Amino acid sequence: MDQDRLAFLVLKYQKGEISLKRLLLDIQVFEGHLKQSHLVRLIQDFKLPEDELKHWIQITRSLHVVKDADHYLHLCKGNNCSQRWKQEALEPLYAYALKHPDHLQIIIEGCMGLCELGPNAILNGQMYEHANTHASFQNQLKKILSKEASTD
Repeated sequence: MDQDRLAFLVLKYQKGEISLKRLLLDIQVFEGHLKQSHLVRLIQDFKLPEDELKHWIQITRSLHVVKDADHYLHLCKGNNCSQRWKQEALEPLYAYALKHPDHLQIIIEGCMGLCELGPNAILNGQMYEHANTHASFQNQLKKILSKEASTD
């Protein structure tokens, strides 16, 4: 998130135009997730109340705080998509993300609302339908996973 956009949102909060919860949700909507580095900046640079930030994150189910990483993969795990995902395709992704959390973060989502087109995924902000067979999605995943050989 660029500095100007974040400063603009914080200013709206400081003026009382939006709540702290709305500030966090707006950052997440703009970015697709709420990075730990966003929280650090809000606390250190903008002097926002750490206890209140933690409170809203704990009670707001729609907020996803993730580590900073090179790639973010959001997986729809609604009922329909859960049944359609190929587990043998997901297991290497989970293993890779655990081994390389600074390179890939996987965020499990509820229903993304496109059930008939599932399974659905969002990779680095790009939505993919029929993710098990979508060629571009599969190619992007291969590129990400190929980094393992060069980092081990």
